[in-house]
Amino acid sequence: MFKKIKIQIVGIRSENDRALIETEIDILMGVKDIAVNEKSGEVLIEFDESKIPQSQLFKSIQDLGFRVLEKASEEIHSVREHTYYVRGMHCA
Repeated sequence: MFKKIKIQIVGIRSENDRALIETEIDILMGVKDIAVNEKSGEVLIEFDESKIPQSQLFKSIQDLGFRVLEKASEEIHSVREHTYYVRGMHCA
C-alpha cells in the first residue's frame, strides 16, 4: 500500500541539492514519487511501505549528508478541493 508523507530536511542549499535528493531517493525500490522544495526544505515522498520502511528513507537521506529535522507527519490525502473564481463569467 502506498503512503504519502511530508518531512522537513535541513541542509538543502541549492537546486543541485534538491536534484541529488530527488534522484537518489527516487531510484530506491518502493519509492513512487518524491518532490523537494529547496527553499523551504519540505519534502513529499510517496512510497510502498511493504517494499521500503520509512526508517530506510530517512537513513538514505542522512547518508547523502542532510538531516531529517522532524519525524514524518501523518499520511497526506492526495485529494484536495480547489475553488476558483473567474471574473466575467455568468451562469445563464
